[in-house]
Amino acid sequence: MQRLPKKSLKRLLIDNSILEAIRQGRYREVIDSDVSAKKIPDGRSLIISYYQGNQYICTKHELKTKRGRTVHQDVEAVLISGIHYERE
Repeated sequence: MQRLPKKSLKRLLIDNSILEAIRQGRYREVIDSDVSAKKIPDGRSLIISYYQGNQYICTKHELKTKRGRTVHQDVEAVLISGIHYERE
């Protein structure tokens, strides 16, 4: 496992077309955690993992409004070419 700053993790997702594939719905989404967001009234804080078949792709954190609009997201972890990267 390698630890990287969040900007570097996001760059990995962009450079490997993972973020685009998530937006296109090509990965199976699994909500690992769904709790009240402290900074958004009636909002949700979600930890979401993505899989292609049974293969883990990445995990991200999202803050959503009551109406479901994503107002914040960060990459927490990603697996690329057998290397697991996590956020510092």
